Amino acid sequence: MIQTSFKIPLLFFIAICLEAYAIFYIESFSVTLGIFILAMFSLRGLFTLKSLNKSNIISFVLLFWFWFVYFISGMQRFRSVLIYSLALFPCCVNFNEIKSSDYKYFSNIFSNIMNAFSLYGIFQIFYRYSSTIKNISGLGNLIITNHMTLGYNWSNTISLFGIYVERSNAIFLEPSVFSQLIAINILHLVFGSYSKKSKIIWLIVNSIAYICTFSGTGILLLISVAICLPLLEKSINIHEIIEKNFFLFICILTFIAISSMFINIGEIIHYFSFRLSEIFDSSRSLTSGATRFRNSWVLLGDALNNNIFYGYGTVGTRALKSIGISMSKESWVTDGNAFIQLGSQYGIVGLGIYLALLFSLKPKKGFQHNDFQQIMWYSILVMNFLIGFGAFYFYFVYLMNFVIIDDQLTPDYTENQNKHTHLCMGNKV
Repeated sequence: MIQTSFKIPLLFFIAICLEAYAIFYIESFSVTLGIFILAMFSLRGLFTLKSLNKSNIISFVLLFWFWFVYFISGMQRFRSVLIYSLALFPCCVNFNEIKSSDYKYFSNIFSNIMNAFSLYGIFQIFYRYSSTIKNISGLGNLIITNHMTLGYNWSNTISLFGIYVERSNAIFLEPSVFSQLIAINILHLVFGSYSKKSKIIWLIVNSIAYICTFSGTGILLLISVAICLPLLEKSINIHEIIEKNFFLFICILTFIAISSMFINIGEIIHYFSFRLSEIFDSSRSLTSGATRFRNSWVLLGDALNNNIFYGYGTVGTRALKSIGISMSKESWVTDGNAFIQLGSQYGIVGLGIYLALLFSLKPKKGFQHNDFQQIMWYSILVMNFLIGFGAFYFYFVYLMNFVIIDDQLTPDYTENQNKHTHLCMGNKV
């Protein structure tokens, strides 16, 4: 392992922020800044790797399984396997140490950037609605013609309060991605070590920005991680969390109460509950929630029935007709859930290896050692149900693929301490 600085996770966060913008295209494949960052880390890892740890070995085994299944299933969809391999390979050859203070510094940078994007997201929804502002400023849609990543929904229009508004996405791939990042930031503000003075203001700003995305995935992430953290992390004192944030929650409830005097809060609540109900409503089979959480699991079961060890292989999925979805919806059904993607294409073996990799990356030390890394790990676990497996998903993995070490254990600290001790002894003599 080599020691690195806060700049390394920051690079991957920048890749997430700029993934909506393509540098160039190879046929229908969008080449983004993140692809170059992955390639750079692959080369860096090859030249600096001295020994393999558990995560590296598991990553190599998964990489081998990708290509083994590719060959035994007729060598089809080469580009898909290549993208998976490119996304995974830095995990095979990289696993770095980072000082606790550096990682905390990165987590604060993450929050500050997300706070800024939240402000922009609020401005964006008003910009997109107001024709007056549109005529004055072009800052509400930062689109670069012929350089946008293909295959994603930059924004779409919804009806609310009897008017049509376009959902906020800031500069991210989709409103859903923006909502998930806001959810992570809210978790960090509530559970993490963030400045108390500005916490209330930023929580309100992030909450408003989240509403402007009108996305259900962020709520699922927020609720799931908020429940899992106190239940599974023994080092978290839930009473202390409530005590620290009690005044904060009172302020938010007061803000909601005041806001309800001017806007219909009930309609907003109804909208989000309606989105969440997509998961359970069998009559809405083509909605985003249904494809991620119902249809896709039927697909996985059908794939494992075909071959429990490697599913359908890389030839693609054939179960869609059996659940009443046209073949044009294939990528939508599989790409919205990383577990389903891997299970249907690489079977129970591929899915098992992948789960082993995720749990090998879980921070070993308690929540207090580095709260943001723990929040990221639980968030990534939930994200597997919300976004597809591939390069973009792995940018999130690389945000927490570090061993956090105490500053006192670093060589610089030890050297300074030795110098200090030597000087003290010299003074005594």
